[in-house]
Amino acid sequence: MSDYLKRKNLLWEGSRFVLPEQKAALLKYQEEAKKVERPLLDEQELYEIGMIIMEAMKYQIKVNVTYWENGLYKERVALIERIDSVLKRIKLKWEGEVEYIDINCLKKVEK
Repeated sequence: MSDYLKRKNLLWEGSRFVLPEQKAALLKYQEEAKKVERPLLDEQELYEIGMIIMEAMKYQIKVNVTYWENGLYKERVALIERIDSVLKRIKLKWEGEVEYIDINCLKKVEK
């Protein structure tokens, strides 16, 4: 046995392992700790994002979209197909897949 296992502290000898329930709870806590709140953008940032989106739609340019979903930020490099002003969302298309993203969830859009 290694020196680490030859300790004489018998009070804690039985706590060298982690139960599956404890491990699952710890992993869930770590995932919850990574979550962030929805971004709040001011009018100027929304205006700049809107200009980039309109230019990308006009010239069919792929853009890098960073958005918030379920407490985490996600990134997509995609074409913007359309803007739904009634539901306030944009339609992204990449590699044959389509996704709708709420405009309020956008963090940044880059060319």
